[in-house]
Order: sequence, then structure tokens, then C-alpha cells
Amino acid sequence: MNEIKQKYLELKKATKSDVITRAFTKFAKYEDKYKKDLSLFTIKEILDTYIALEFTSFELLSNINSQLNAYTEWCLSYGKHHYEELKGLKINNYSSIHTNELHALIGNIEADKIITREELLEMAKELPNPSDAFILLCLFEGIRGRDYSEIREIKWEDFNGNKLHIVPGRIPKLYEGVNVPSERFITVSDELIAYADKCRFRTYYTPLIDTEKITELADEDFIVKRTKKARDWNKQPKLTRRIVEMLKYIGADISASDVRDSGKVYYINDICKKHNIKGKDVVFGSYYHDICLRFNDNIQRQTFWNKYNSKLTD
Repeated sequence: MNEIKQKYLELKKATKSDVITRAFTKFAKYEDKYKKDLSLFTIKEILDTYIALEFTSFELLSNINSQLNAYTEWCLSYGKHHYEELKGLKINNYSSIHTNELHALIGNIEADKIITREELLEMAKELPNPSDAFILLCLFEGIRGRDYSEIREIKWEDFNGNKLHIVPGRIPKLYEGVNVPSERFITVSDELIAYADKCRFRTYYTPLIDTEKITELADEDFIVKRTKKARDWNKQPKLTRRIVEMLKYIGADISASDVRDSGKVYYINDICKKHNIKGKDVVFGSYYHDICLRFNDNIQRQTFWNKYNSKLTD
């Protein structure tokens, strides 16, 4: 890393793990290729570099572009007056790259992570524990909460036909330092209810990792039960790790967020079918509020459209 970047990182007090430090490391190879500092890259050279680096997350790519934009602004205001190799710097090309251009670089990759409801149900069948299948369907149908609290707190008594009453606050440990959200109601599928019913009478959990043994479950009212050996919530592993293991077990190269976004796509297309309208009409119209309410999430319309428009009803 050259002297210019070392100076900038010192000013920003950046560590090795910070985004800007990692961005400098990623770009080093392409600075050698173009024989100049990355602040001097043309728009084409920047976009070609982004393509070559094979980003799969818009959020990360957007963050890196923002960081490099700030670095180039510093080079324009300070660096070019102190470093010979920056004398020719006249414009910040990172600031000219539009969000849509970044989306276009990885949009297809993110859209490829979307699964259909049929695929989801097949995945659920492959899981040895009904509680794991239940968790998977919860994510798809809009149930999550902070640290998956909504999923952890569901009891059989909360179901009334296909209506689920979500009651936050039953496990105080999950809300330390934050306000307990309001109760809400959501319509769920027959399949989700069926897996919840199976969980009621399940007394053991089959581990998804070969090195672990079958574990007895605690006798309690929650659908997703704790284990007997770890009744204390402080000793319970987070669902984050369990979901990763679940998806790895069934060989699905997706994340919990991908499952959740797949659900959003499904319900948008369901609205399209019911009202004979296009996906764009839902995303940028009043029906979009129904999706936000189901997933209890303030979904950014344009970002969602840029990512997944190819999967929505045209």
C-alpha cells in the first residue's frame, strides 16, 4: 500500500478490517494493471474493476464506492497538492457512478438467490426437525423480529385458524436495552401451522452436524423449544447459527435474508395475481404497504425493485 493511502488511513484511524482498508487491498492489483492510483481511474476502469472483483452484495459494493468516493475527494482537496502521482487528478469519477449502475453489476446475482414457494417447501421436507422447517417457513412468510424473537416466542395458543397472534415480550432476555414491539396479527399458511403442530409433541432435536448428539428438548409451550441442558436463555445458541446450519444441511447457497426476500417476492406476485396488476404497480403503489406490514419492515421500494424486478410479474 503506497504512502498516499497510508496517510489517508492514518487520518481516518482505519483498522485492517475496515471497509476502506479492504477496498484499497482489493484495488491494488488493478492499480498495477492501469499503472495509476485508484483515484485517477476513469468510470469505465472503475466499473470494470467492480465486475472483475465479482461482488455479490449491493450493500457492500455501494459502501465501497462511497468510501472510495470520500478517498478521491480527499485526494482532490489535499493529496494532489502533496503527491506527484496525483497531480493529474481533476475529477472524482466515483461520485458520478449512479446507484442503478451498481445495481446492474450485481442485480442478476441477487435475483438468482430468490427461491419459489415450491422450492421452499421441498427444502423444508429435507430437514429432520419440524422446528427447523417451521423456522424456514416463518422467515418466508414474514415472521422474524429482533434476533428472531418473533419466531422464538410463538406458542400453539397463538394460532386461530390461519391467523397468528404475534406477542412480543414473553422472553425478556431478547429485549434487553430496547423497547418491546407492539403485538400484531399475520395470516400464515397451512404448511406453517402443520409444522408448528408437529413441534408441539417433539421431545428431541436431531443435530444437523454429525459430531453432535441427539438432544432432549425442554417441556415448554414455545413452538421452537429450548434444550433441557440449556434452559437458561443466556446459554442458548442464537437462531442465526442454527439457520446457517439448516441451509448448509440442505445444500442451499442462500441466506436467511434471501429466504425472507423470496417471501416478499412471492407475496408481491400473489397480489399481482389477485388484482391483475404488474409487480411494478405493487412496489410503487399502495399495496406495497401490505408487504411492509406482513414483514414488519420498512422496505425501500427502489432498492427492492432494482434487485428483484426480473422475478416480479410483468
